[in-house]
Amino acid sequence: MIIVLPNIYCTKTPGKAQGFDQETFDAYNDFLYEIERDLMPWIEKNYSVLTGRDNTAVAGFSMGGRSALHLGYKRPDLFGYVGAFSAAPGVTGAGGLFADSDFKIKDPQYTPYVTLLSVGTNDSVVGTVPKDYHNVLTKNKQDHIYIEVPGADHDSKAIQCGFYNFTTSLFGILDEEAFNKEPSNPTTTPTEKPTTTPTEKPTTTPSDPTESVEATLKVENDWNSGAVCAITITNKTGKTLDNWSFEFDINRKIESVWNAKLASQSGNHYVIKSPEWASSLKNGESFTITFMAGAQNGTTSISNCSLK
Repeated sequence: MIIVLPNIYCTKTPGKAQGFDQETFDAYNDFLYEIERDLMPWIEKNYSVLTGRDNTAVAGFSMGGRSALHLGYKRPDLFGYVGAFSAAPGVTGAGGLFADSDFKIKDPQYTPYVTLLSVGTNDSVVGTVPKDYHNVLTKNKQDHIYIEVPGADHDSKAIQCGFYNFTTSLFGILDEEAFNKEPSNPTTTPTEKPTTTPTEKPTTTPSDPTESVEATLKVENDWNSGAVCAITITNKTGKTLDNWSFEFDINRKIESVWNAKLASQSGNHYVIKSPEWASSLKNGESFTITFMAGAQNGTTSISNCSLK
């Protein structure tokens, strides 16, 4: 895989201070023309690359995330994968690049294989803007993944989580069978309106005899054939755990884990390992594991939890 890191600020006065104003936005908006006219042809001429949207992704952080959404949804014929990490304002809303109702792929054949949005829960720069984009895409029934990074600001932790999850979903990876599973649809947002199945209340699994962990399961969104779930684990070991792992049983098949590593599966028993960007868990600290689950009749539950 070749990763290209261009300067996307297209202006004749590059030394001028930038801000959340129209002049700055216009300079970033113009990259749409530069990447198509100059950058992509140059890359294809000078490097041995596979071409076409199936082999091309666009992603970025902050203003780069804003530009990624602009490029990906303005020219979906060029980009099959779109990643926006802590994306800046200006894509939708008043004066945005798209009217809310137009922030969608009009021709279904050009729907991105993966669109991923992420943001830190403590982002002090873009705030809830990425969540607003998520809400607009949801309203427009656009398949996408949305991740909130617990405790992250507009910082490297937010970048690492978004980038890790995005790069591990590129170029058909999600089409391959993992752990001998059937391929799953990599979205957090169902294309059809969810049924009236009630959202389950969070359930807390009592600590095991060693009292190593408190685990709380929450079913965020359930549409019968699948669900977005989250397990919040709290370290009760009395010490800091480095490169921690969490084992548990669940009465529902896990299709994919978004912000940690699915290390192994045996029947309904799973082992989740810490991501590199959150490998240390102090005593009393919590981490929320977000994942997509398969179909289930009845209440979802976890048991036999341990943290080490």
